[in-house]
Amino acid sequence: MWISDFISCLEKSTVANPRLADALAIKEKHLPKRIYKYRSDDDFSRTNLRDDTVWICSPEAYNDPYDCLFTVAENDVMVAAKRSLVGYFAKIYKLHDILAPATIQLAEISDDPLKTLLQAIPPAHSFPEGANPRQMADFISLTIPKYVGDAMAFLRQVRDATKVCSFSKRNDSILMWSHYANYHKGFCVEYEIDPLPPDHFLRQNLYPVIYSSSLYDLTGWSTSLFSSPREQFNPSLVLLAMLHKYRDWHYEKEWRLILTEPRLTRDRPLQVPRPSRVFLGSRMEEGQKCELTQICATKSVEVWQMGRSLDAFQLKAKRTA
Repeated sequence: MWISDFISCLEKSTVANPRLADALAIKEKHLPKRIYKYRSDDDFSRTNLRDDTVWICSPEAYNDPYDCLFTVAENDVMVAAKRSLVGYFAKIYKLHDILAPATIQLAEISDDPLKTLLQAIPPAHSFPEGANPRQMADFISLTIPKYVGDAMAFLRQVRDATKVCSFSKRNDSILMWSHYANYHKGFCVEYEIDPLPPDHFLRQNLYPVIYSSSLYDLTGWSTSLFSSPREQFNPSLVLLAMLHKYRDWHYEKEWRLILTEPRLTRDRPLQVPRPSRVFLGSRMEEGQKCELTQICATKSVEVWQMGRSLDAFQLKAKRTA
């Protein structure tokens, strides 16, 4: 239920009535005490382990092609942009003097507002020299698509500038060990969240993934760029879009570190707290176990061995060092 409250706060947040702090407070109460990162046993993963780093990267590098994607009905945004100009258009051409308020209101809610407005102007009506609303409407019709296209490009740039690192709430997922730890031959790193201070970047930027059957729809948010007063604008919805993921991934129990940066940067390692424990895969070879145990010993990190239960589909961990 708390996830629903978290989503509700983000969706209802506006510039005039910000609810982001409420959403973060809800999230803070339900942060997992510890999170886990499944790793293949390779040079890259061992370097991260030695250096207390994780790799943050663009969602485009993830195995899910839909990661952090959202949907926008661009035609609806186009219509909203044109509707936002009806009042201004009527004012500069003094259409209130020749058209009834209801006629202008009908134009504002039509699918082609400027065309509807122009069709309502009496054919015999003449405008002052230099005032040509039809010519202006044609010009607007040509420029608005580019303006909307720029807005959509900005949204895509926000996704490109987002850096993500995925973790799980659990360390005993048979599927996760298979998919992300080289068929149980890799290892899993545990990070303690509970001891971190409230202002630690990992606590502040760690979010629950929201599993859904559909892409998050940012059409309403996009149309509000043109149709709503600034006070009603919701700056939090883009973050919410980054948290949605297809429901088939639900087994991952994912929490993700999200950093939205002001400009495009390269994927890179990020310093994180020292791990508390490392779990070795049930199929890891003895030589690898010794090497990883030595690495962990130099860092005073506990080592645990995953083992297969003999009477259930279950993995159990036992401390070795």
